[in-house]
Amino acid sequence: KGNAMVAWRVPEEKIEEIGQYLSKLPYISHCYVRETYEDWNYNLYTMIHGKNKREVKKKIKEISEKFSLTEYQVLFTKKEIVRKHAKYEI
Repeated sequence: KGNAMVAWRVPEEKIEEIGQYLSKLPYISHCYVRETYEDWNYNLYTMIHGKNKREVKKKIKEISEKFSLTEYQVLFTKKEIVRKHAKYEI
């Protein structure tokens, strides 16, 4: 099975539009805007799921081409340690 967190560098004026579009894709389970840093300029993060790495890479390429996003980092999952919903204290 293929899963990857992708850190995208998206122009600020496009981040809402692109984020909303990506959040509706059935193979994306998470889509977050995060802070950038001087040496890490990626501001939009997506968790992309597929049958295998090849399928995930194809989806990443499609997104990259659709929105002309050329700067991104792909972090494939090596091992899932735990998956659960966070519990918040009220």
